Amino acid sequence: PSVNAALALSAPLLVPLMIFSGFFLNNSTVPSYFIWIKYLSWLNYANEILIVNQWDGILEIECPANATRCFRNGDDVIKAFGMKKDNFVLDFILLGVIIVGFRTLACAVLSLKARLKK
Repeated sequence: PSVNAALALSAPLLVPLMIFSGFFLNNSTVPSYFIWIKYLSWLNYANEILIVNQWDGILEIECPANATRCFRNGDDVIKAFGMKKDNFVLDFILLGVIIVGFRTLACAVLSLKARLKK
C-alpha cells in the first residue's frame, strides 16, 4: 500500500534468498527442508555463474606457508563452494526464467489489484 510497507517487506523476503544463495551458506550444507529456497533465489544462479566464471581455468594457486586451508586450483575452489561447472549455461537459462516468471507474477497481481479497486 505504500513505499514504507514495501521497504519493510523487502528485507525479510530478500535475506533468506541471500542466505541460501551460497553467499553466506555453502550450497552443500543447506538442509534438505530448506533446499527449495535456494532454487527460488535468483542470487543462487548469479552467484554460481560468477564463481564458475572466476575460478574455471585457474590451474595453480599459490598458498602461503602458514595457511590452514589451501586450494590447489580453481576446481578446488568451485567444489568448496558446492557449485558445479556443468550448470553454467543452465544457470543463465534459469535466471531468465525467474526474471520472466517474477515479472509475470507481479503483472498478474497488479492487474488483479486494479480490477478489485474498480
